[in-house]
Amino acid sequence: MYGYNTLNNNDKKLMLKEIGLETINSLFQDIPEPIRMIRQLNLPQPYSEWALEKKLVNLAKNNIHTDEYFCFLGGGYYNHFVPAVVDAIVNRSEFLTSYTPYQPEMSQGLLQALYEYQLLMAKITGLPIVSSSSYDGATALADAALMCDSIQKENKNQKLLVAKSIWPQYLEVLKTYMSGRKIEIEMIDYDIKTGMLNFDELRNQIQQENPVGFLFQSPNAFGIIEDIAKVTNICNNAKVISVLSFNPLTIGLLKTPGELGVDIVTGEGQPLGIHLNAGGSSLGILSTHSKYRQYIPGRLIGKVKDIKGNPAYSLVFENREQHVAREKANTNICSNQALNSIKSAIFLSYVGETGFRKLAMLNYEKTQYLMNNLLKLKDVELVFNGMVFNEFVIKFPISVKIIIEKMLSKKIFAGIEYKNISEIENTLLISVTEKLDKGDLDYYISSLKEILA
Repeated sequence: MYGYNTLNNNDKKLMLKEIGLETINSLFQDIPEPIRMIRQLNLPQPYSEWALEKKLVNLAKNNIHTDEYFCFLGGGYYNHFVPAVVDAIVNRSEFLTSYTPYQPEMSQGLLQALYEYQLLMAKITGLPIVSSSSYDGATALADAALMCDSIQKENKNQKLLVAKSIWPQYLEVLKTYMSGRKIEIEMIDYDIKTGMLNFDELRNQIQQENPVGFLFQSPNAFGIIEDIAKVTNICNNAKVISVLSFNPLTIGLLKTPGELGVDIVTGEGQPLGIHLNAGGSSLGILSTHSKYRQYIPGRLIGKVKDIKGNPAYSLVFENREQHVAREKANTNICSNQALNSIKSAIFLSYVGETGFRKLAMLNYEKTQYLMNNLLKLKDVELVFNGMVFNEFVIKFPISVKIIIEKMLSKKIFAGIEYKNISEIENTLLISVTEKLDKGDLDYYISSLKEILA
């Protein structure tokens, strides 16, 4: 109980006999021999429970995290505040241990929670059909691209137009997905002054390529808010499906994508009550029009009344799914983020419409405060002049690697080096959330001023 035990040869023989095998190698017979590891694992001697706990705690102390440092990191994942009520409810065993609700008579609570998520997300996206859910923002965007191909494949070329100003990690996932379908990706550039889409190039490429769809992001990878209505107008005139990846918090200040004419809306749900968790897990948002319901992957929850008139919930339209459609399913990723969907539903229900608008305004106003004050520093420039929401790209007169390193010494995560997108040297993507107060922002400004001096 207090130490550890190792298996002896007799133990191994008894275990193999119990499962009807003669050798341990028989356990791995399905793995081709050329790729099997034949050497011993390079592992230390076993630890007792308390020794192992002590070692892991000491290793964890080497990490630096957002509870100790001021966080100005963004790039798709943000250090937002998560109300205690979210964890208190979602960590109940009824939710935490639930599995796929194939048996509705056993899963009414889980099904209702996911149904509520669909209703809330339909309000935010402005489109009625919501999957519950996709793996993350990147896979939701890739799934939307596959939807475009399935919907348009009879009438269009197997080409996809994609804005260059989407997150680079999203583009990598998208390329992986499209290679399987042999869908060619053409990139649409951005305006070097505003950071917004190059609309002339978009029009020309749509006319020349006759693509199945156009994928873009708002706020984009520079934090710039795109003219969504202009994009959808161009796409609608050419009968090209428009796909938007968006930050759901922006809806506290802006019209929903559905209101602006977007055909398929995707996004990363992490800002809606989900902790950073060292980069995962997160939540993929995916919604569309009713006419595209048969093409959307993921689970759809329906609501009816039972014979007594009480509400009843069940998985519906499962003919699109792996366990029914097999290789013809709309997606072959079986994992989803049901628990994180419930977190977002709890978060949205808790903050309400007024709180949601206030939260969005705090992000916007604090971003403006920091950005405008940074621009007062000598030789500090704004790379793009388009309107931003909660992050922006700044150009500095010295190496941003030096800035990041020196700011770390002041317990500040300064931002993300951004030349891989903007292709401009010494640029930093800086993000601001509601968790940073005026004192935190002033400390960032004064620290940076000292470094630049």
